Amino acid sequence: MPDFAYKVRDRQGKVMAGVMTADDAHSLRRELDGQGYFIVSFSETRSRAASTLKGFLPFNKVNQRDLAVFCWQLFTMLNAGLPLLRSLKLLERQTKSEKLRRIINEVHDRVEEGNSFSDSLRRHPEAFSDLFVQMVAVGETSGVLDEMVGRLAKYLDRQVERRSQLVSALSYPILLATACIGVVGFLLAFVFPRLLVVFEDIGASLPLVTRMMIHLSGFVRG
Repeated sequence: MPDFAYKVRDRQGKVMAGVMTADDAHSLRRELDGQGYFIVSFSETRSRAASTLKGFLPFNKVNQRDLAVFCWQLFTMLNAGLPLLRSLKLLERQTKSEKLRRIINEVHDRVEEGNSFSDSLRRHPEAFSDLFVQMVAVGETSGVLDEMVGRLAKYLDRQVERRSQLVSALSYPILLATACIGVVGFLLAFVFPRLLVVFEDIGASLPLVTRMMIHLSGFVRG
């Protein structure tokens, strides 16, 4: 059964938000109406298990460079005094990544329904880590959300830079190892078979290492 995020108003006019599991939208309406609530809005959401699984899949991860840009832009807007909802809407239009744009849209909708910003981010582990969500939650609670987002932007920038340095440092060894494997493969597949003919003509007793290389060459050719 799907989960529905809803926003309702009680008899005293107080607005409340929550998540409920129901067979369909009709069942959700019937249940909330039976509890005496007036439905303001609702939308179907992904299950927590599905969201968690999605966060572990590498191909679903949001690029950290895109996330760093998102944080810098959000920090600039919040620091300039723009409301969070307005900032998210602007970022949704400006973000180049289609995946991140969809996530920002879903986060915006959940915040608009009355959920906290950190809880809305928590539903997207493929983009926002536990550390990210916790820092945002601290910023919300202490009233310094813009400062926390700025710290996250700096942290992500450092992560992107370190990853880039690591890739650069490993590029040469990987290239060298690939070349060595290619040379050894060429020797085993093409050079040693020709030498084997010469050794057979000589009829001499070959050293152990040479015999091992000849057998390995036959295995590679096979």
